[in-house]
Amino acid sequence: MLARAYEVDSAVAAARAAYETGPWSNFTGAQRAALMHKFADLLLLPENIDEITKAEVNAMGQPSAIMKNFIVPTCASTWKYYAGWADKIEGQTFDQEDGFWRMTKYESIGVCAGIGPWNVTIVYVVSLLYLNLWFRIPYL
Repeated sequence: MLARAYEVDSAVAAARAAYETGPWSNFTGAQRAALMHKFADLLLLPENIDEITKAEVNAMGQPSAIMKNFIVPTCASTWKYYAGWADKIEGQTFDQEDGFWRMTKYESIGVCAGIGPWNVTIVYVVSLLYLNLWFRIPYL
């Protein structure tokens, strides 16, 4: 177990405060994309790859060569892929029906916490990007 109940509560409280007072939930898609591209670039810095590799190897015994040469670069590529979608997710409008216009709008709805698998935690975090992009939920 990596987090106890009070640690999850503390993380959720911090995410809630960031959600309510921080800039992320009000960023445009282009602003989100720029930050996500920067994060992906930071993932690929040699010193960061080494640190992430060490943490993942310690957490679950992944062979370091696989982590360093495949998983971390793949995660960075995934961040870049989703960054490309950040300014393309829009609401929709539909034809008038029975005198009413119908539309969808994606907007922030709150904070969530997730329980992740013990193996390849960095991949799990990357796979949760859709929560942040589509629903603008800060996730932990």
